[in-house]
Amino acid sequence: MGIIFVVVIMAVGGVRRQLKIATSDDAEQEKMTYGEELRALAWKYRLQVGLVSLVVVISIFVGLFQSLYSINIMEGYQPSQPIAFPHSQHAGINGIDCKYCHNTVTKSKSASIPSVNVCMNCHKAIKKGKISGTAEIEKIYAAIGFDSNTGTYIDGDGEIGNLLPQDSYDGEPIKWNKVHNLPDHVFFSHQQHVTVGGLQCQNCHGDVSTYSVGRIAPVEEINELVDAYPGLIQLSKPTLTMGWCLECHNKAEVDLTSNGYYEELHERLNDSERGNEELRRYLEDDKITVRELGGWECSKCHY
Repeated sequence: MGIIFVVVIMAVGGVRRQLKIATSDDAEQEKMTYGEELRALAWKYRLQVGLVSLVVVISIFVGLFQSLYSINIMEGYQPSQPIAFPHSQHAGINGIDCKYCHNTVTKSKSASIPSVNVCMNCHKAIKKGKISGTAEIEKIYAAIGFDSNTGTYIDGDGEIGNLLPQDSYDGEPIKWNKVHNLPDHVFFSHQQHVTVGGLQCQNCHGDVSTYSVGRIAPVEEINELVDAYPGLIQLSKPTLTMGWCLECHNKAEVDLTSNGYYEELHERLNDSERGNEELRRYLEDDKITVRELGGWECSKCHY
């Protein structure tokens, strides 16, 4: 449509120019090229042309500046994986708790990628999936050296019975592609947020039970879960950005009285005169946020 519109304008402009030349008694008018005629017209209406040009330049500058905010925004990112692991089947239909596979989430900085041994807890018996049949499950067997036909593990010397061969199998390990990848200068602890902060997985990862392979959920998608997951904090900044973290720390409330992690801090705030003043200032809005406890200090996340 745009091309047709431009062609029509050029055609009409050409007809107009020829009519103007035919009805003009000025010999110089016939010698003017399109460029010269355009410059003459622009000079005649120089004020209007100048204002339009200024608006266009400012718009382009603002657009380029705003585009800088989209650098490294990874919402919706969903890398391919060596095994098409269906979260919707495992966490959704089968109702497997996220912590069963990501079992270090409550005690470590990392949520961990489950080892093949964890997969084999179920798939030693379940050898065919509803979605991909045996194709994807066979990749698990290949990584650990399991023969699904005989139910035995294999090493370089042949079958070794029903026991896991430990280090005796030289198969190719599963090389998962990282989805949530923070910069090296950013510190984030799952234990702090899950165990101490009491956050649910859906607060940051969205409704994983509807995913195929892992992905970064857009913040708008996470906000839609507020009715399904009470306590979920609604945010506005793009997922995995610094603004997203700061906004959460500014909104997340901390219960000092029922959370054992903060008992000592609560006692210190009550013991000293300075502490009482701090506590009164914090409680002016009847809540204490992560920000008020130092959650906006640079060294909390950057070290």
